[in-house]
Amino acid sequence: MVESSLTSLKMALSDQNLELLPDYNSRVDVLKSLKFIDDNSTVLLKGRVACEVSCPLPLPLILDIC
Repeated sequence: MVESSLTSLKMALSDQNLELLPDYNSRVDVLKSLKFIDDNSTVLLKGRVACEVSCPLPLPLILDIC
């Protein structure tokens, strides 16, 4: 009984994660197109700077920093 509940719970979590995968891939593609990350998904200097900016700068200014 407990094992079957555990198995069904694992499957439900797995399906839920698969539903989010296309959204995740889209976000990664946007970060790559803006050159915040490289092809290996490593955060580049431009991405680090964007993460550290704490004041509300206009988006074009952030994109032109690096």
